[in-house]
Amino acid sequence: MMSELVQYHRDGTIGTIRLNRPEQNNEFNAEMLAALDAALVAAEEDIDAKFIVIEAAGDHFSVGADAAEVAAARQAGPAQRLTLETAAVRRFEYLTNFLRPTVAVVQGRCVGVGLTIAMSCDFVICSADATLEEPAVKEGNLPSFALWPFFAWHKKARELLFNGSITAPEAAEWGIISSSVPTAELEAEVGRYGEMLALAPADAMVWMKEMISATLESRGGGNMWQESAVYHALGTE
Repeated sequence: MMSELVQYHRDGTIGTIRLNRPEQNNEFNAEMLAALDAALVAAEEDIDAKFIVIEAAGDHFSVGADAAEVAAARQAGPAQRLTLETAAVRRFEYLTNFLRPTVAVVQGRCVGVGLTIAMSCDFVICSADATLEEPAVKEGNLPSFALWPFFAWHKKARELLFNGSITAPEAAEWGIISSSVPTAELEAEVGRYGEMLALAPADAMVWMKEMISATLESRGGGNMWQESAVYHALGTE
């Protein structure tokens, strides 16, 4: 039985994963991360879903990780921290390499692990009032999204990493996300992407995703994910 914290359903050929902890602004705790894993598996096994939308209930896509659980993890030994971080990295790498196109729909704040989930998708559509926030470097750690080096030639990506945040319109202007539109137009923009993806044969999109994943792997993407787990674990010292 699927958790209410992260829901999965399909409407026609569109599969939707919905983050559903709005009272906590979709702050991720261990239970919600496990629910996300289950929803991703459900989406993968749903052969009638041509592409997957990841959206969130409430005012914010996600304000990041549960602070109490992060603090508790810092008290664990290095081996346990590495186990936890490796599991997290595998989740995000799995989403990055998902065989069907994925679309993140972002409103409000998108922080830390929430930003990693969004950036692991093929397309990121944001409301114009959204902010992308990555506090890891300012907190003396490294981001959990391991593929930032592929974006880092963009000065705005570096600004996001070192300063901690940029606005959605800035991110769209610099190609870090796919699109930024007024909140009232967000649903229509998602529909536009849906129509675009609906025109492509499903098998061809799978092959294209496999080619993209193979290219990332050949450029060191897999090693980047593993190094992210190691450095992120050491960063909790």
